[in-house]
Amino acid sequence: MSQVRSFGLGDIPLLWRLGGKGTLLDAESVIWGAHRPLVKALGNYLTFNRGGIYTFVLDGEGFIQGRDRASGLACDIVYIAPSWDESSEGIWYRLLEGLCVEKGEERARRIFVKLREEESEEVEVFRQVGFRGYARRQIFRGDEISPKILGADKGSLRPRRAGDEWGLQRLYSSVTPRPVQQVERPEDTPLYPMMREYVAEEEGEIIAYFCLVPGKEGHWMKAVIHSQAEKRLVRDGLRLFSALKALPIYCEARGYEQGLRSALREIGFGYLFEELLMVKHTTARAKVPAAQPAVSLEKKAEGVHTISSSKG
Repeated sequence: MSQVRSFGLGDIPLLWRLGGKGTLLDAESVIWGAHRPLVKALGNYLTFNRGGIYTFVLDGEGFIQGRDRASGLACDIVYIAPSWDESSEGIWYRLLEGLCVEKGEERARRIFVKLREEESEEVEVFRQVGFRGYARRQIFRGDEISPKILGADKGSLRPRRAGDEWGLQRLYSSVTPRPVQQVERPEDTPLYPMMREYVAEEEGEIIAYFCLVPGKEGHWMKAVIHSQAEKRLVRDGLRLFSALKALPIYCEARGYEQGLRSALREIGFGYLFEELLMVKHTTARAKVPAAQPAVSLEKKAEGVHTISSSKG
């Protein structure tokens, strides 16, 4: 049986054949236009896997692509080919299982994915590999946001800088439910091209964080805002896009961010769809020295943690 392995130049025909027949699992990518798997794979290969999207291949059958987060201890699944149907279920399972093994050995502790339908067959395959849901998010889109609606710019935001980590940790802890905190870490910020980070500070306390990602087809905004300041600060965050090309703006709001959802609707954003956020925890395979000829009988054997390959 074929094993999942890293992309090589010999896999170009496979990605060429299946490149337009896969499933994109990264809504943020819409702002850059069509996802081109072969271009992504070659770009990462030619830069010796230095950031960007990486690719794992199941010989002659399919491939899966992912992206590391800032900490290096977490990653996101962004694309799987071929597209989902009954005949590809086994391929998806093996690709997912293979990626989890490969990334676990590269010290990734958490593997994330975003799926549209919680009750879909695709979700069930992820669950069989060990993924579980931990939150939901809604995606909103704003096409033409009037400057009059946003109001005057009061300059309440500044670029994120060194030394903000503690304040951001306090903000994150104050607005994020404990079960989500146990899964996501503030340092696990997804890495996107040209991303810009800003914070709002009052009386020495950070009360909002904005991550802006400009694109060719649209712009993306991620916001974490203190519950008592959401409505006014959402407008401040959106003003940051005024210096960019006028394109649709996409923004996510978690199920527990009621104030953010209300603020987006009030400003004129329209609801697009909802996604289930899932995660799989891994443990890296420990490296142990070869057994010595003589070992003290008093020394207890140590367990070696490996990545689970069960369907549980």
